[in-house]
Amino acid sequence: MARKKEDEGFQIDSGRAFFAAVSLLEEKEELIAEIHQEMEEQYEYSTILKEIADLKAEISKWMIQNDQASHEVDRGTYRIIRPHKVTWDPVKLAKLVPKAIMFKVTDRVVNHEKIDDLVRAGELDREKIAPALVEKATRPYMRFFPLGSNGDAETEELAKALND
Repeated sequence: MARKKEDEGFQIDSGRAFFAAVSLLEEKEELIAEIHQEMEEQYEYSTILKEIADLKAEISKWMIQNDQASHEVDRGTYRIIRPHKVTWDPVKLAKLVPKAIMFKVTDRVVNHEKIDDLVRAGELDREKIAPALVEKATRPYMRFFPLGSNGDAETEELAKALND
């Protein structure tokens, strides 16, 4: 039998244990399917999940269009996350650094770690190569942060000040 190890999940130590574990997995999967079916019949579970997804999409869209960074509710905060991707433009970088350095920092593409290493070693000047660093905004999205999930009170105050 697959033995349940404390805080480590299950351990399978033989062929027989493997087959027992597969049977147990099938039982658990069937139980979950039954629970989902009951939830669907009692509460229209999949309809509620779809409505939640639709509401989140519309709320996110509205917050982004109206430049609302966050919205606090009793159980936490909805925040708009505006990620961006930072890359090196190889054409601009090649114009800014000597050819020998360019060969050190590229494989098929520019290698960020190698550039960082050369800047730390003093072989590259950060200000000189800065124009070759390109930031591209990616699609913003909404994320919910439950109360107490983002650290201490000082962090909460700072986040609130930044979002106002």
